[in-house]
Amino acid sequence: MALLKSKTFLLFILLALLLSLSACTVAGKPSIGSKLKGGSAGLPSQLLVLPVTVTISEISAGGLVQEDPVWSKEGEEAMTFALREFFAKDPSTSLVDMPELTAEESELVHEHVLLYDAVASQAFIAANMPAVGWSHLTNDFHYTLGDGLRFLKQKTGADAALIILGNDSISSGGRKTMVAVAALMGVGMPLGSSRLMVGVVALEDGDILWFQNCYAHGNLDLRKAEDAVVLFDKAMEGYGSR
Repeated sequence: MALLKSKTFLLFILLALLLSLSACTVAGKPSIGSKLKGGSAGLPSQLLVLPVTVTISEISAGGLVQEDPVWSKEGEEAMTFALREFFAKDPSTSLVDMPELTAEESELVHEHVLLYDAVASQAFIAANMPAVGWSHLTNDFHYTLGDGLRFLKQKTGADAALIILGNDSISSGGRKTMVAVAALMGVGMPLGSSRLMVGVVALEDGDILWFQNCYAHGNLDLRKAEDAVVLFDKAMEGYGSR
């Protein structure tokens, strides 16, 4: 099991390195789940918006990466603005806000968001890794979180949930100076990167109906609403009629 996890991690790192060659890369096609193989036109008309999670860290001059809770909060607010701006232009989809939850229910939702992170990362690898041994996972796409969020369907009437996970690393002033000096000497140093995972999950059984992962390298700041809009819109290409 440990060996399998190690191989999977290495594959994910390899894929991330390949994606880093472009400014913003998404999956080559909208990754449609097993129930929607005919196309994204059958996506749910109502989406329950689960709490948006964005983690923003600073890269110090020495390369230390540390999360800034204030920045992360700003990132979540900016990404929430971006998603509402996007769906405001989509008359075929209405958003449903989260209902009041007990502490136990809130923890269950949080656990499923983390589970989505793990499962969707594996699905992304399967959908994009050019290896014969993985092709059957794309042809017979079926990834699920289980039925642990079914209670949200009962509470809200929505058939599916929208899950958004983002992270961003931003270079400090000292880091930018070091990168500039290193570049003069022919040495490349990363300035940072942004990542956004967006998924639509059926509340009845937890099946992932649609997902995209989007990456940008060193040119976005997810604390800013305009940059959050750029990344979110890019990630949503191919969704519905778009």
